[in-house]
Amino acid sequence: MLLPIITSLFRNFKSNWRVARQSFSINTKRFTMSACVKQPSIADSSSSSTMAAADRHVDGDAGTKSDGDSSFYSRSDVSPKRDASHSRDAIAEGDIYHSRSVSPADSVFKRAFKFYKKRCPPPDLSEVVDFRASSLPKGVICAPLKEVQGIPMEALSAVGLKPFSEWRLFEVLHRRGLFVLSDIFEPSRHLEWIARCLTVYPEAPNKTNVGLHIPDVSQVFLNHASKLRWATLGYHYDWTTKVYPSSGEPLPSELVTVADIISRALGIGAMQADATIINYYPPKSTLSPHIDRSERFLIRPLISLSFGQSAVYLSGGTSLDDPVDAFFLHSGDVLVMHAKQRLVYHAVPHIEKTRNFELSAAIPREIVEYANKNRINVTIRQVDRHCESE
Repeated sequence: MLLPIITSLFRNFKSNWRVARQSFSINTKRFTMSACVKQPSIADSSSSSTMAAADRHVDGDAGTKSDGDSSFYSRSDVSPKRDASHSRDAIAEGDIYHSRSVSPADSVFKRAFKFYKKRCPPPDLSEVVDFRASSLPKGVICAPLKEVQGIPMEALSAVGLKPFSEWRLFEVLHRRGLFVLSDIFEPSRHLEWIARCLTVYPEAPNKTNVGLHIPDVSQVFLNHASKLRWATLGYHYDWTTKVYPSSGEPLPSELVTVADIISRALGIGAMQADATIINYYPPKSTLSPHIDRSERFLIRPLISLSFGQSAVYLSGGTSLDDPVDAFFLHSGDVLVMHAKQRLVYHAVPHIEKTRNFELSAAIPREIVEYANKNRINVTIRQVDRHCESE
């Protein structure tokens, strides 16, 4: 009697699982395995088309709240009757980044996000595109850099970048304007950047989530490492109003330099970065689906540096029901969002331990231990136009 029932249940489970796997539309049909082909393919950086895209989306979709990384500290379980400071100020241990959802529960993006966010059992990562793999899916190309003029080798070395001849640039053909520069930081310099993100950037006049609770806080990493979730530098993004101020402190020179080098190397023009948001990802943390649209000069790219452990990064479209692609971002990788890809939904549903940093006499043990468990993401932005030539 039980055998037919069990057989029927198993068939239903297989059918439902097949439908669920297909429903969130991760673009595996566009990704079939092939060798990486060297082709020149730099996205069109026409300012008119980029600004047209910005104009179309700057006001957002009705009923959604997705400016910037505004999902931080605005949790889905916060009652509407509670004031905004409650959601902004909350400090959670694991899922501080998985807060107020901006996507309907049944959207394509939300289903993809939930699939990769699950922990028991852990998600199947076999369909996540890894730009460091020996073979790449069809539709992902290795594009050589155009000749870069006016940037001396000394400038790259000063910020820990490899020589241009060693850069590997990847583009996704159906995502023109999205670039991944794989492993372009010297291996010996990763820990230097991580140390700077932990011991320098969280200090005043920069702002952190810890400072919301402890006025005049100092030595944030030393005393509050487990609580540190974000830091803002330069133009300080307001998590409640989702607006940047009209001015801010100058960014550290290395952030300005690395953003300008990368933007110019890609052929999309000089960049005068004036704002940075640093996200600190503990092992179980996530970043909810959102669009970074609060910057006022959206013609400039968003440049994202990854250090520490790896992330599964989801890239969608301007609609939450557009197809979603999943990529690995590893330590030393740079993701650049430009042109039409500047204003798409994106998220980080999963952190994956892939790297072990060795102890070094030059780097304190606690920095190395942090790097071996956590991910740090540095997003460099240009909020405003700063000269007539831009």
